[in-house]
Amino acid sequence: MRVLVAGVLSLVMGVGAGPAHAEGLSSLEAINRCEAFAVQALRPDVPEAMANRYKIACYFGLVDAQVDTDTDAACRRASQSFPRAHRDIAEFVCLGAYRNALPPAETAF
Repeated sequence: MRVLVAGVLSLVMGVGAGPAHAEGLSSLEAINRCEAFAVQALRPDVPEAMANRYKIACYFGLVDAQVDTDTDAACRRASQSFPRAHRDIAEFVCLGAYRNALPPAETAF
């Protein structure tokens, strides 16, 4: 599954290319974080095709150049292509994947 998502994303963005990667997370780290968090957080009855869409939106949020300075805005932008209910879930996966890997002191709201 990771290979499929990585393949699609590398075709769309190019692996490691572009200025967005300079400040956002690396492609591999973003894929791993999104995959791990989505598997852990999404209900098992979410269809795999929909879960993959959430992971892709998550990936685009995590490679956004502003993810470290304004995580909410980066994840919001990445989820804008979804209808409202799905947009909330995609944003949740993005935010959760980012914050899940932070040390406990940095995750305080």
